[in-house]
Amino acid sequence: MTDESYVSHKITIGTQTFRVRIPPEEREFYDRAAAFTESTFGEICDDGVTGGPQAWAMTAFQIACDLIEAREAAQPGASISREQIERLIRRIEDVTSNA
Repeated sequence: MTDESYVSHKITIGTQTFRVRIPPEEREFYDRAAAFTESTFGEICDDGVTGGPQAWAMTAFQIACDLIEAREAAQPGASISREQIERLIRRIEDVTSNA
């Protein structure tokens, strides 16, 4: 894909807005990722954490944990526990109910 086939796309997370250069067909993916980040931040703040840098660091940490779990579950021969499945289902329900 050439650089000319990329577009500038605005992403807003919290009070921060920035632009990313992406293929046009990936706009929805990036918007969903931003919404997921906002949702995770909201969950952390709903749990009593005051906003600010600590809440954003906790948000990044939670998303990293989810990513590691997903990667490990996707490994050939990996097994996922019932508890992990239930936790993932709850997170998906939380995110989609806020959408």
